Amino acid sequence: MTDTIVEESHQTSIIELQEKSDDKSEYNVDMSVSQAKRTLETLSKSLINDENKKISQYTANIYANIITKNLLTSWAKSFKNFKIKLDEHTPSSTLEFVTPKIDQAFVARFVNGRETINGFLHKSSTITIKMSPDIFHTMKNPEDGFNFFKAAVQYYDSKIDKVSNKLMAEVMKLGHNMKHLIANSKLSGLVIYPLKLLFVFSDINMSDKDAFIIKEENIQAVNKFIKNISSRYAAPDKEKTQIIDDVRKMLKLLKESCGPSSEVITELSYFPEALENFLFNGFDDLIQTASNEFVKELVESNYTPQLGYRALYEKAKIKKLKKLPSDLIAYVSIEADSIRDNNDRMMLASYVTGKLDIIDWYIQLLETDKGQRYLVPHTKPQLESMRTQLLACYKKVLNIKVVPPHHRPIINIRYPDGYQG
Repeated sequence: MTDTIVEESHQTSIIELQEKSDDKSEYNVDMSVSQAKRTLETLSKSLINDENKKISQYTANIYANIITKNLLTSWAKSFKNFKIKLDEHTPSSTLEFVTPKIDQAFVARFVNGRETINGFLHKSSTITIKMSPDIFHTMKNPEDGFNFFKAAVQYYDSKIDKVSNKLMAEVMKLGHNMKHLIANSKLSGLVIYPLKLLFVFSDINMSDKDAFIIKEENIQAVNKFIKNISSRYAAPDKEKTQIIDDVRKMLKLLKESCGPSSEVITELSYFPEALENFLFNGFDDLIQTASNEFVKELVESNYTPQLGYRALYEKAKIKKLKKLPSDLIAYVSIEADSIRDNNDRMMLASYVTGKLDIIDWYIQLLETDKGQRYLVPHTKPQLESMRTQLLACYKKVLNIKVVPPHHRPIINIRYPDGYQG
């Protein structure tokens, strides 16, 4: 009964605070998770019933404060604050996550494996969303606001890192020359532009459960674009010019979404010029310098008269991949027999799927790369055989019945025959 009275007072306070436009205090009350959810639903319902009401920054602050104080810990433990910035100049139904600065220095660390997207985003303890006020009017049900912001927070906290790994797959496969260009020139746009797409959403609808899901075809399109650019498009100059024009158009669309004051737009404004320079061989000197430095480092540490400089250089261009353990199948089989709980099962299943991903990648390299950049230490039949056996092991792992702890004997001693008692 007391909880009901408290909850009703919270809900009444929200309505009253909305009506007092001259009141500068913000709604900041301790609530349980269920109370906070119902309070947000009440607020959302009032906005749905009054579609003509202008959404103010004050209303957005109420949502943000309730989430920060009562829900953020359960949604994303590593963040402490959640903010919503309403921007009248943002195109209708456009939302942007405001991130730490994505600049040349970050790109250099990223392509060289010294920083991950996840670590980069967690440098700040605050999640900030900039959005058009019109998005609030896309709610159809009272629970839409709660579900929408929960999905946004969880996407930023954990899911975006997994998506970015897929998005940057081709970038991370690039050779040292190309990575050097990206790290030290305005070709950093090859990384900045795709990453920015992970933080800007158009046509957002708060009633859409899949608002923060990046489609697989979009990820594949970005990877194909990067792969083609890095191979210099063995095409006529006319096609290269079209590529540069297309990039300019893409940046124009991004500028319209983010606004002209965005720091990222400043970084990307030089990207088309750098891309044109690259496609028409304007970076040859920088590439040659990078190659000389790379080979020099290898020579100083690995050169022998028997190997020779040229052989070393040719060897340096091909990356030898790690060999899969010869006892991989036996190891998984033994570990499967040792599973005692669901945690053991999920850890082993995750390990197996990781190895399957590597095997699939190796097979793909054997079919497409053909030893030009990567040396795969297995034949295709070997890999296919391992994949078949691992899939069988994976099925076995998932089908193992786990005995609940309270059903297991406390003492399980095997006595010799005749001494069982």
